[in-house]
Amino acid sequence: DTSTVSSQMSVANLASQAVTVVGSHLLSEFERVHYYNGVSLEPPELYYRSNIDTVDFKLPVPGQQNFFEIPFKTAEGVLGTPIVEVWDKVAPLIVVLFKSSGVKYSAFHPAFFSTLNDDMQKVMGPLVIWVATHPGTTSPDKARDVSPAVLSILVDHGIEGAVIEWIEGSVEPMMGPPLMPTVENT
Repeated sequence: DTSTVSSQMSVANLASQAVTVVGSHLLSEFERVHYYNGVSLEPPELYYRSNIDTVDFKLPVPGQQNFFEIPFKTAEGVLGTPIVEVWDKVAPLIVVLFKSSGVKYSAFHPAFFSTLNDDMQKVMGPLVIWVATHPGTTSPDKARDVSPAVLSILVDHGIEGAVIEWIEGSVEPMMGPPLMPTVENT
């Protein structure tokens, strides 16, 4: 229940276990819950990112979080970037990789995420291949093991510096009234 986790994870009452990586988890609970802050009203929870060893996620220090601010992310499009030119070649290769690796994905797509710096200037992050898997089907360990192969596919097609980020997400049909019937206009 993410609403319970979010309320327990408020910065004001942060406990030290929330910022510590425990057991088989590769991220702290705080990062998992707050990584996509701002992306939507109910942002997804991150369960792995391929740059976990090279890029730190700023964590509050328990007891000293009075002035800590969680970064606010905005999803950005990829139009006009090199990934658009090769996506029709790269995406099928990623599908084959996921199928052969047993990854049950519901969606994956390229994106950029931006944040604001202290001067309120937009700072663009790296290209992200955002992978959503069916809930409960892919562990963080599996995501960690498959990510280098996805990055290799991208590098083979001239895309370097990308990051693979994994969330859980199921496909939901869009419900609504049927479209209006076509009317002849003569």
